[in-house]
Amino acid sequence: MTMTETIKKDSTLIECLNYLDDSIELYKDRVSKLEKLNKPNRKQEAWKYFPLKKLNNLPKNKGKKVTTTIQTGDQLDFINGFLTQSIDIDGVEINLSDTFNNRLNVVHEENPFTSLNTLTNNETVFINVTKKVLTPLKIRFHNDETDTIYTDPKLIITCKENSSIDILVTHEGNDTDSLENSSFKFNVEENAELNYLSIKTATRSIQESIEINCAANTYVNASYIVPSTTVSRHDAEVNLNGSNSKCYLNGLGILKSEESFTFKTRVHHRVEECESYQHFKNILSGKSMAEYNGLVEVYKDAQLTDSYQLNRNLILSDTAKAFSRPQLRIFADDVKCSHGSTTGQIEESEILYLMSRGLTRTQAHAILVFGFADEVLESSKCKFAHDEVRILLKESLKSLS
Repeated sequence: MTMTETIKKDSTLIECLNYLDDSIELYKDRVSKLEKLNKPNRKQEAWKYFPLKKLNNLPKNKGKKVTTTIQTGDQLDFINGFLTQSIDIDGVEINLSDTFNNRLNVVHEENPFTSLNTLTNNETVFINVTKKVLTPLKIRFHNDETDTIYTDPKLIITCKENSSIDILVTHEGNDTDSLENSSFKFNVEENAELNYLSIKTATRSIQESIEINCAANTYVNASYIVPSTTVSRHDAEVNLNGSNSKCYLNGLGILKSEESFTFKTRVHHRVEECESYQHFKNILSGKSMAEYNGLVEVYKDAQLTDSYQLNRNLILSDTAKAFSRPQLRIFADDVKCSHGSTTGQIEESEILYLMSRGLTRTQAHAILVFGFADEVLESSKCKFAHDEVRILLKESLKSLS
């Protein structure tokens, strides 16, 4: 009987031993950690509404490198989770490192896939932004699509003091049964600015962990747009560690059939005079499901906090479901914190108004739905990508009718 057969448990992620390929000493150490990683279940609040079958039935094989030579091109290109193409931009430094020494204390309380990424990832990409960069950094993730695979890309992006950059990330590919378990960590140092836009059109399931750490006088605008997906879940944790830091989180999901989109946020106001704004929308048809689960925590020393959460869901069918849970946990007394949530259909009066101006019912409906979606895109500061993204949005919205 093999080691895998001896210790395998249905309730844990020990089956991920298939993804390990390093020396026996590290193998044993990581086996013990995998035994502690329980699969998510519906008894856990964070996973109560999520379709767990996709994530718990993991692909048997991990993605392999398709080349050992990294070319230079017009974007960072990841195939099967590994960097295959780099880029030469003034003010951007890119380095690779294995992660064998970073696997201690990896058991994450709410999301074991965050820990799984750390345990199984063999290559971390470090990106340092050292100045104000005028050229957008483009990053693409896709698979070679010859097999059903598990991938675990990991990026750590540091914006040094007084730097700024716009980053566009795209997840592409027609690989429905694969799973991407990605991890992004952003360290934004004093007086730095980060504008980030992530677009997901891949058909594979995506579990993404995001950590944003903000020092004093920083500005972060992070937007996530999902015009097409099967199962997509995004866990974002924001730490406002320096005064006068600002973080804006925006998200849009366009869902049909039995597609699922979850965005879970945890924003920690640790010091005084910081701002956070969250704006998440979903458009649902068929039997699709969307969930927004947001928590803002204001610590006792975080006086003069300004925070707002807004979640709006547009329902286009009788069988679609939306779950909205904006939450506040406040331990300071001089703050401005609020949240709002709406779920419903298009108002008939709005359609009739546009029809009175000469539009057909179909045209009026299309304009209102697109306007609902476009508001999130307008919140993104990556203006260079807006025209291209609007084309994706229009094509995606056509598929709902």
